[in-house]
Amino acid sequence: MKKFKLLTLCVILITLASTCFSQDCYTVMKVKGTVYNSSKGKDVSAQDELCSSDKLVFKSSTSVVVVHSSSKGRFTLKSQAKDTKSEFACIMGDVLKQSGSGNLSSRGVTSLQDEFKENYFVIGALRIKVEDKNYPMNDNTFFYLRYKYNGEDVNKKLEYSADTLIFSKDKIYKVNENVVKEDDVEQVTLFFYDKINKTSAQISSFKLSFLEENEIKSEIQKIVEIASSLNKTKEETHKDALSYISDTYGNFNVEAFEQFYKNNF
Repeated sequence: MKKFKLLTLCVILITLASTCFSQDCYTVMKVKGTVYNSSKGKDVSAQDELCSSDKLVFKSSTSVVVVHSSSKGRFTLKSQAKDTKSEFACIMGDVLKQSGSGNLSSRGVTSLQDEFKENYFVIGALRIKVEDKNYPMNDNTFFYLRYKYNGEDVNKKLEYSADTLIFSKDKIYKVNENVVKEDDVEQVTLFFYDKINKTSAQISSFKLSFLEENEIKSEIQKIVEIASSLNKTKEETHKDALSYISDTYGNFNVEAFEQFYKNNF
């Protein structure tokens, strides 16, 4: 009898130990910025395995890690630091959250201040219709961007066609034929200039990034494949792609993304 009780107790203890030490693990899909895994002593990279007990250090507030599990789906890990240059240390399980709709820009441009804010990214080049009649684009009135480069102000007039404003990386991030690295530009400020009255109206300041179309296409293809393995509908897959882009990169123009998605998927 004592032997039986001892055996039963051992089984219970083993079961409890197994339960206590079991944890959820995920595969890393994407890393934006630098995130250090202090539990494993290395920076987090794509295809790494992260577990809920891992200790992570986000090197800036814009650092992001996207992970997925075949049974639980996709999750996004973000820094909770308010200062863009501050580090944020945490246990992975404490910041794990299901990806949501993110910061999706509104369809159509009703407010330029609402459109261009915080971290704003463009896939390839952006052509965006400006419906606000207060901003007519012609030889005398036009938009331009200003940013600091090597300690000096750089002004870049933006291209346009009728009422469509154009953002092109080659035109914006180049000074005297030298390519400007995006990481060297903390933010850009959008102005509207009136040449006749010689006045500039400041609209908004934001971090402007350009993403290569092939890179984004490859990342979204992974989202589509995961959604397919989970038997998701086309509508659910489309929503997953939208939220992934928003969670990972920030604000963007939804209409431009919709066209990109339609052309490629």
